[in-house]
Amino acid sequence: MIIAMQESASEEQIQQVIDRLVNLGFEVHRSTGARQTVLGAVGAQVEFDIRNLELLPGCRRPTGSVRHTSSPEEVSGPRAPS
Repeated sequence: MIIAMQESASEEQIQQVIDRLVNLGFEVHRSTGARQTVLGAVGAQVEFDIRNLELLPGCRRPTGSVRHTSSPEEVSGPRAPS
């Protein structure tokens, strides 16, 4: 999942989002540029509505899927017949 923080997000707001993700079991990778911070969250096997992250101060747009997949078909979709 990728979380784009608002350009005006404070360090405290960014850390709150990181803390929430870590509490859900994610490993968080942070990329801070000249104007914006982007967080990458990987590794958790939980289901939750990522729109809830938009409610956190400083969070602009979470994208991606956190649905746990258990089969290759769920990951890549149906396979073409051989």
